[in-house]
Amino acid sequence: MSLLYLLTYGARALGRRVADRVSTLTHASALKRCGKGSIIARGVYIRDPRNVALGKRCFLQKGVTIAGELRDSRCELGNNVQVNSRVNLDSSGGLIIGDNTLISSDSIVYTHDHGYDPRSVPMAIPKVIGRDVWIGTRAIILPSCRVIGDGAIVAAGAVVARDVPPAAIMAGCPARQVGTVPQETNPAAHATSQTA
Repeated sequence: MSLLYLLTYGARALGRRVADRVSTLTHASALKRCGKGSIIARGVYIRDPRNVALGKRCFLQKGVTIAGELRDSRCELGNNVQVNSRVNLDSSGGLIIGDNTLISSDSIVYTHDHGYDPRSVPMAIPKVIGRDVWIGTRAIILPSCRVIGDGAIVAAGAVVARDVPPAAIMAGCPARQVGTVPQETNPAAHATSQTA
């Protein structure tokens, strides 16, 4: 590698870190709560920040959108939640995301429905995504799915239209359960599923 390449790469990396720090400070001052160590990258859009709460060490990557179609739309993220680039979180019906959950790039989570009339007033449908959940890239979580259980995995490209049990592996369109997360991989999810 050339010295010029290393200097250029280093300067860009430093520029990104500074921009992300400025973005975090700007957003944090408007949020309902922003836990210590959380990072809100530049290019994140939050429509109503006073109704959004982040736990500790959350990471919202560039291009994330948190927005709702209703007044008082709410979104609450637990600790260590990572939301990757270009994810759309609809907060219309109220969205709660548990600790240690990861939502991969280009995924969409809906919390409202218009029934059969796209111009009708949105119907709020609250959603809870549990702890230690992994939602794969380009997954779509429809309003009819109200709960994703602790430790569940939603495969890339899945379209989830119903509730997901704890530690379930969901795949397909429409998504169906294709397996269970092994206990040794995710003991917290397995323990939750046994007590439920």
